[in-house]
Amino acid sequence: MFAAKDGTIAYKANGRIPIRKKGDAQLPVPGDSSEYGWAGYVPYDELPRVVNPKVGFIATANNEVVDDSYPYHITKYWAQPYRYMRIAEVLGKGDNFTAEDMMELQMDQANLYAREFLQDLIGSVEATDKEGRYTDVISMLREWNQIDSPEAGAPLVFHKLMRQLPKTMLSSEMPGDVYRLMPGKGQIVDQMLRDAYSGKLGVWVSNYGGVDKWVYDAFETSIAEIEERFGNDSAKWKWGDFHQLAFPHSLSAASPIFAYFLNPEKQAIGGSNVTVQAAAFNDNGTVYHGASWRFVADLSDLSTTYHIVGPGQSGHMKSKWFHDQAEDWANGIYHETVLDGKVEKGYTLKLKAK
Repeated sequence: MFAAKDGTIAYKANGRIPIRKKGDAQLPVPGDSSEYGWAGYVPYDELPRVVNPKVGFIATANNEVVDDSYPYHITKYWAQPYRYMRIAEVLGKGDNFTAEDMMELQMDQANLYAREFLQDLIGSVEATDKEGRYTDVISMLREWNQIDSPEAGAPLVFHKLMRQLPKTMLSSEMPGDVYRLMPGKGQIVDQMLRDAYSGKLGVWVSNYGGVDKWVYDAFETSIAEIEERFGNDSAKWKWGDFHQLAFPHSLSAASPIFAYFLNPEKQAIGGSNVTVQAAAFNDNGTVYHGASWRFVADLSDLSTTYHIVGPGQSGHMKSKWFHDQAEDWANGIYHETVLDGKVEKGYTLKLKAK
């Protein structure tokens, strides 16, 4: 990604992408001949690039950057598009953004995944829940503003359900190790839902008994897991009680003592894997992935820029900068970096030879 003071903006995909003689590498291929081998690499000048697009901005969030007209195969495994869609939605509404606006956008928790599917999912549950077992939960989902706030309970229900849907449909149909290794389960389920709700059930959904049964079974399992961990009162459920940020040190797994000294305390955090504030999580709710470095600069005045480096700038446990940005990373508190030399208070590091 590139931006210059004269207004030029650009994107360039880099790397050596193989050109395959046959196939697209989604599945293993015979290794006893060269017919599936590589025939060189995509020429550098033909890698995806964008310079000064008419839309006026460039945004990337691990989303698909080429369409079917691109002559080479890069991958079929792109991130779900919702983070990019939200960035484009915000940037498309104006022209005069400030550095503060960009900091706010980097911490945006709007869930466009829910915007696409939530009402259909609610319809499936209501169509099957004849006894009204989940009336309170459904009301909570209907009233949700579709923001992954740590104080809200609805994100917990929604994300648990979306995680459960592929398990309910696919896990019993394949060996466990194959299911665990299967990439893109979320994207696959997304398309199955889109097709089913548009009237094209497909063989998997048809064989299962229809989209309503599939969604209800996954919903039932999800709610049971939530109740087991957080109790039966849905009014007390909170996304942040499940969705917890951790910065585990590489050595912390070796000993609880190491973990005590090296790891910052877990803390509630908003966002998710589909929000601009990237905070992907595992099945236990522990956040394990996000933007390690957030950076904002106003090119009209580069004397000051803004950063968050989680959990801190130092890897030394005795440094005051070891974990000093863990909470700031969770809460979007940016640190100013001054480039003109006018530092009010500084520190000197002395290295002494022995």
